[in-house]
Amino acid sequence: VYSYWKIKKAQNTLSEPILSFGDGSDFLKKYEVNSGAVYLSATSLNESQSNFGRHALFVPILYNMALQSINQQAIAYTIGTKKITLKKLYQEESPLKLSKGNFEIIPKQLYKENKVEIFLKDELKEAGFYQLKRQDKVLRTIAFNFNRNESELSLYSVNEFVQYAKLKGVNIKVIDSNIDTLSNNIKSLSKGNSLWKYFVLLALIFIGLEILFLRILKG
Repeated sequence: VYSYWKIKKAQNTLSEPILSFGDGSDFLKKYEVNSGAVYLSATSLNESQSNFGRHALFVPILYNMALQSINQQAIAYTIGTKKITLKKLYQEESPLKLSKGNFEIIPKQLYKENKVEIFLKDELKEAGFYQLKRQDKVLRTIAFNFNRNESELSLYSVNEFVQYAKLKGVNIKVIDSNIDTLSNNIKSLSKGNSLWKYFVLLALIFIGLEILFLRILKG
């Protein structure tokens, strides 16, 4: 970059830096405007100001700008979600309804531009597919799933696990060893320590001592 304008940081404006200069100032910035986005560059594509238009980053940046401009709408939510936002829905006289089989509710609704916020509180109890209707016309089908708490990979520490077992009246023993010694430790716990080798060794020592004493007495 040979010359550029400095992008000022405006207050109360939602923005996101995309590329920055070495000093931390913004080179390319994204601004949220209503339902869309505006990208502002600190320099033009004129080759007298920068080589940005010929740079390897230029095409993937344009591609991602187009990709992020697509209005992606979630099709599934978790039961217990307090509020969902649906795009491209406009306010009319008839309110929106959510229905599944014989179940039907008219939730609280708040329209903003071309989207609506639906407040659910704890009204949905069953997982499944719900139809979003206006009068008898189905506008969308939305899935609500139960929370998958079993996927949470939080673990007890060794001390926490031992304390929890004691509270439940379970007697456990923690084996803290590497793979090489783990098998031997498990065998020791299940079968006890094998002492026969020591007894055989002692028997051989006593036999040797007895032979030695007999030779001394005969001599």
